[in-house]
Amino acid sequence: MKNLLSIFSLCLILFTGCQKPGPIELVDETTPPQAIEIDTTTEQNGILNPINPEVDSGGYFASLGGRSYGQIIIGGARFDAGTEHHTVSIAQAIFFNQSLPLKRNGDTIGYHTIDVGEMRVDGLLLNKPRKRFLLSSIPFRDTIVGPQYVLYNRDGMGSRPFEYEGTKEYSWQATGTGTVSAFSLTMKSTPVIEVESPTTTEAITLTKNLLIKISGNVENITVFIRRKPMHTRDMNSKPILKFKVTKRGQGIIIPTAVLQSLPRAYDSFLFSFLVEKNTTTTLPGYSSKVLLNASYVHHVLYNVKR
Repeated sequence: MKNLLSIFSLCLILFTGCQKPGPIELVDETTPPQAIEIDTTTEQNGILNPINPEVDSGGYFASLGGRSYGQIIIGGARFDAGTEHHTVSIAQAIFFNQSLPLKRNGDTIGYHTIDVGEMRVDGLLLNKPRKRFLLSSIPFRDTIVGPQYVLYNRDGMGSRPFEYEGTKEYSWQATGTGTVSAFSLTMKSTPVIEVESPTTTEAITLTKNLLIKISGNVENITVFIRRKPMHTRDMNSKPILKFKVTKRGQGIIIPTAVLQSLPRAYDSFLFSFLVEKNTTTTLPGYSSKVLLNASYVHHVLYNVKR
């Protein structure tokens, strides 16, 4: 279930001249934050998770999770950790076949996927790798469950020149095959956000409210806090904290009560700031609803002072 941490907000309203402009919020680290919604639910359905190391070896889109049998995803990410910086873009589609589950000891552990022919986004042909599903770690056993569709670009390195752009209408087309007919659709990406301060080179203190200045025309931001990754795969680790907060003025405020709940065993944490938009649609010949997910996430590694 979700717990709601409520803290009263302070708003200063300035009026100048005869034009009577609207309210302007002056926000700094001493301003009481608005209510934030702490998410204590378990992670999203891993069985339907489209993001895996085959596609996103860096774990930049670890904040996304399986929420539907059919998923079409447009995503952008930025990563800042000391002197290490990356920008990443992804376009991906996967269609799980609800009638062809993978079972182990009578339990459903995954699903095969459906081929929908060729897929393009803005005229770019998506790669069509086979999705592998891990059956067991010890001993290692996996199986191929079917096709997935993906374009992936990190720091300009990718098989095709796909790059995430904010608030853009992306056009998708598929030729169709088998029971799924040809289809086309559009989806709009979210704005790009940028954490302007503190920067990754600044240590943050946990003993007072933390103002995160964030640029970008967005309203709600989901924050994930993980321990410092030992390597890129660690970005897939379960968050220590996950919460939603409303952006106002210059950015968001994380209350000290939240910050001081972070484990004392670590002196560095990866903060991920996610904006996303979800809608659903139907496709001719596909029995399940399809989730259209657009997202942008900025990962920033912070050292902390207690």
